Amino acid sequence: MTTKASIIRRPAVAGQFYPGHPDELRSAVDGYLAGAVKSGPDPAALISPHAGYVFSGHVAAQAFKQAEGVNYDAIVVLGTNHTDPMARGCAIWPEGAFAMPMGDVPIDSQLARALMEADSRITFQRSAHQAEHSIEVQLPFLQRVQPGKKFVPIIVAEPTLENCEALARALVSTLRERRALVVASSDLSHYPRYDDAVRVDRASLAAVVSLDPSALQASIEDCMGEGIGDLHTCMCGEGPVMTTMLYARQIGAEQVDVLKYANSGDVEYGDKYRVVGYGAVRFALGSAPQGGQHA
Repeated sequence: MTTKASIIRRPAVAGQFYPGHPDELRSAVDGYLAGAVKSGPDPAALISPHAGYVFSGHVAAQAFKQAEGVNYDAIVVLGTNHTDPMARGCAIWPEGAFAMPMGDVPIDSQLARALMEADSRITFQRSAHQAEHSIEVQLPFLQRVQPGKKFVPIIVAEPTLENCEALARALVSTLRERRALVVASSDLSHYPRYDDAVRVDRASLAAVVSLDPSALQASIEDCMGEGIGDLHTCMCGEGPVMTTMLYARQIGAEQVDVLKYANSGDVEYGDKYRVVGYGAVRFALGSAPQGGQHA
């Protein structure tokens, strides 16, 4: 029998990736958001990084600032699989809550069940979520810009194009007629030198703006084939990002803005010899000139 306690997902990286004390966390997130700028249309989807806040918090804030004050009635956060090699398809947490230092973030269980019914690849896999940080790190920002809202967490455990297409179709069918926000959690290049990271990440972000997942796959394949020293990956959340691109295209999003780009070499704590890249991207209905900024 499932007990209430058993469906509460406990934080895995509180006090490591972000402050573990509620007041310190609230102050940190509010400080990052205060330094961000809200402009342009309300997002239907976002890409936000998931590194430690001292490195990527200012980039995540620029993404989440765009959702501040918007009256969403459905929120889905897509994470990537860093921790569970046995996870398959798309792993959802379908009920209960994610416990966080600033309070529990409740699961939208009705929406979760609808997504599971929409495609058999979307299943509850507890082990995929328990140690995974990519969704957890987004939640304090979500709590501040969408206070009290429910959400659905899904880890794209196997980031094949087929799985991403299936998840995108499920999102489109279940979120139809709702004001929804989909958040893709991803960092960009891992561990090249600063100048290489900027070049690789700009190529990845240009492919994201195209709304063509095959262009993103080709860009990643090209960059990984260059033999760039210490480049381990171009995008750790390729699955969440491709799913979000497909979802955005299918709902008619025509405006894609790179809101901010930076890497860990841009902050006081980072060096420029081994960096990780971060991007904030907005997908919105309608069309307008695309823009972007560096840290």
